Amino acid sequence: MAPKKVTPEQIAQVRAEVLKMYEASKEMYEESDIARLKSEDLLVERYITREQGDVLGAIEVLNGAFRFGKRQGIGKIAESEFSPELLALIQFQGKDKAGNKTVYIRYKTAKKILKRNSKDQEKLKRLALYNFKRVEDDTKGKNTIVVDCRSLAIRDLVKYANKDLAAVAGWLITMTIRYSPDQIGSIYFYEIPRFFAAIAERVVKLIPDEYSSRVKLVRKKDIEKLIAKEELPDYMGGKLTLSAKGVPADDEDSGDEGNEITNLEDMEKALEEEENTKV
Repeated sequence: MAPKKVTPEQIAQVRAEVLKMYEASKEMYEESDIARLKSEDLLVERYITREQGDVLGAIEVLNGAFRFGKRQGIGKIAESEFSPELLALIQFQGKDKAGNKTVYIRYKTAKKILKRNSKDQEKLKRLALYNFKRVEDDTKGKNTIVVDCRSLAIRDLVKYANKDLAAVAGWLITMTIRYSPDQIGSIYFYEIPRFFAAIAERVVKLIPDEYSSRVKLVRKKDIEKLIAKEELPDYMGGKLTLSAKGVPADDEDSGDEGNEITNLEDMEKALEEEENTKV
């Protein structure tokens, strides 16, 4: 069922109630957020849509998002805080065929960067907030996230996963669920290895339909049905050249080993072998 159209009256009600809370505790809000609240109908509309027309729910979530932003100091995070390498984790460029802006995350690059920066949780959180704000501030359309999963291997669960990255990931997921408006159009996992695809498909089934329908596991033969060749990065067979600034040079670790694993028994064996090499 298509969501009901948000009315001007609903927008006015949400705006008025959040402004009332702002007037009572101005120190808990960023003035830039309040300026946007007063001038951007689409900002308010997104939260009403996210709450499926529930005005009271939209008031609570939008107000919570503003206060969260103030507590985290999101408005004061600047690009200059981060190294070119960290900024290369997420690249905003191009559009899909639905007109949504595309955001590219390349696992082959990300695993090297995260490995070197995994101990600096606060820096990674601030980087996540910075990119979260870039998406949230864009009220002119939705974003499509494309995760290039090639090079994802079973052994990475041991080599690159650790409690520091898990803590950051858990925090980011919680933040997104609680505060993200309806800004994500689709999430495409490109060329995810077979074993991980089986897990991902099960996980997607646990997500509410309104969100799971946006997640797709996409193969090379299908990607150009969603994103034109001119808008695809060259490393995915397209013609778009993304900035290489800060991207770690390729090394002997291709990350492809282990992708042949397609069941839990083989995964457990691979993890045991990896652990034994550390003894």
